[in-house]
Amino acid sequence: MTVLGPDPAIEVREITRSERGDGRQRIAKVRAGEHTYLLKQYGLKRSRLRAFLRAVGHATFAGKSSIRAAARQTTERETLTLWSEAGIDVPRVLQNVEWPSDVVPPVIALEWVPGRDLRELLADPREPLAERLALVEGFARACCLRHDLAEDRREPRFVFEHPTLCHVIVDGDRLVHIDLEIVFTRPHRIEGHVHREIVSFLRSLAKLRDVETDAYIDRFVESYPNHARLHRLVRETRRRIVPLLDGFGRRRTDAASAQKPSKRSIVQTLEARLQGIDSREGVPDHEIRD
Repeated sequence: MTVLGPDPAIEVREITRSERGDGRQRIAKVRAGEHTYLLKQYGLKRSRLRAFLRAVGHATFAGKSSIRAAARQTTERETLTLWSEAGIDVPRVLQNVEWPSDVVPPVIALEWVPGRDLRELLADPREPLAERLALVEGFARACCLRHDLAEDRREPRFVFEHPTLCHVIVDGDRLVHIDLEIVFTRPHRIEGHVHREIVSFLRSLAKLRDVETDAYIDRFVESYPNHARLHRLVRETRRRIVPLLDGFGRRRTDAASAQKPSKRSIVQTLEARLQGIDSREGVPDHEIRD
């Protein structure tokens, strides 16, 4: 939807808007003169009571950043800077842009990144398979870079809080990461967060329909440089004392869920792929276990 505000020189095309909470959460493409940018306006996504209770849960139990609108804007701006300085491709934060007259802070202006999200592109059988597999390979390497940074620096903000393939925009050779307004804050659980992110991305690949999902998973596992981390993921999942807490032991019985790969089945698939790779490369069993 394109909306012309009181200033006819500024064109606003709304991409998404949340009607929950205070109704102020929206993302829009803005053209102001010769400049085009992404406007992200932050609002409450829930009632004030529910937002307060969730904020307490984030701070007390989940180890995540605040869900308050102003805090999410600050978190996203700081995380974009952190990732950019580490060499991870994210939209540039823009300063001194011309705002639409109806903008209500907190708000941020970001580089407009054309292209399609990774999920949409990989799900499109019209795209050449070789190009889609190359995207998966580049994505696996980019994931490993972030995971190395997270563990080496003890910095949980390098891990997606809610990982999906829609959080990566493909723009030519660029893989641009978006949606960083909520982040993990506790460094003592970094390895578990990394493992969960890997499983979530593999599960997202497996959920794609009418495309070569097995080839995608194979290419991701083969291209992820740190196979030792993948082996640890499998071992730690099997050792988990209370797997129901994170869904790895949960069995779903409804028809819709039965057609989707479970976290446990994804870990089993990962284990099988790693065994195949190690067998081809002649890796001794004792090295795999270490």
